Amino acid sequence: MVRRMLQALLEIHHYRILLAQNGAEALEQYQLHQSEIQFVVTDIMIPNWDGFNLISNLKAINPELPIIAISGALIHEETALAKGADCFLAKPFNLETLLSRISALLNPVDA
Repeated sequence: MVRRMLQALLEIHHYRILLAQNGAEALEQYQLHQSEIQFVVTDIMIPNWDGFNLISNLKAINPELPIIAISGALIHEETALAKGADCFLAKPFNLETLLSRISALLNPVDA
């Protein structure tokens, strides 16, 4: 249900979303659509694999892929970032925060 809600909210903001039910499916989706995928949002607690494994596997394929990790447990933040997530959002978060993080990852300010 949360996946579908995020999909609808992001599509309203003109993002095309691919959904996966578990980590293995997410990795497969990335492998099939790599050239089209600009960023990944993953929960840490997902079926079959945890989000940490997904992050590691995605970064092994493409170290430049922006990944946002989300979790209801703040204890996951340090590990998610160490595995390669570019940012971490603690649940609950609001849509504006998510959109802001996506924008920052896709349009980094040149220093």
